Amino acid sequence: MAIDDPLKPLAEITAPDVRRANIVGTLAAEHADLDCIQLNDAVPDIAAQLFETAKNVSLYSWFVYRFHPVAESVAFAALELALNLRRTGMTLLPPDFRSLGLSRLLRDAIDSGVLSESSFPSRPNIAAQSARMAIIAKLIAEGHVCTEIPEPSDQDIAAFASGISLTKNRKRLSGYRVAG
Repeated sequence: MAIDDPLKPLAEITAPDVRRANIVGTLAAEHADLDCIQLNDAVPDIAAQLFETAKNVSLYSWFVYRFHPVAESVAFAALELALNLRRTGMTLLPPDFRSLGLSRLLRDAIDSGVLSESSFPSRPNIAAQSARMAIIAKLIAEGHVCTEIPEPSDQDIAAFASGISLTKNRKRLSGYRVAG
């Protein structure tokens, strides 16, 4: 059996994954991006802890690229857990609990006003990150090879912020499925 990403040799575990060479940035920048993601204070502690686990796994994807989908799965599980706790009013879900599924929970939370644009304190950071990624994509498309990426201007960030809706694009939300 051929495995694409076998366990790294012990001497290489702190080396960045070779696929990171195609992504401009540093481990410190990756950490800063993750550190600025903050949850609403109303998120239950158990779901917030799970989300912090997702952030840590995401950080470690610097070393193991295939941790990206693991981090996403844990983040979606944290979201589904938080929405189920909110919906049921419980502080902990019983082992036999059956979720309605993330897609339906998101639709219901948006329809009821539980989730709104103002529910996302990290929204400005999302706009800044989107603007930064657009700059990187443009530099790559133009064939530039550089180690420093210019920071997006306030105008660039504002342009992305005006186009970001985290609650209104139902098609996008309904495409996510999390096993429950």
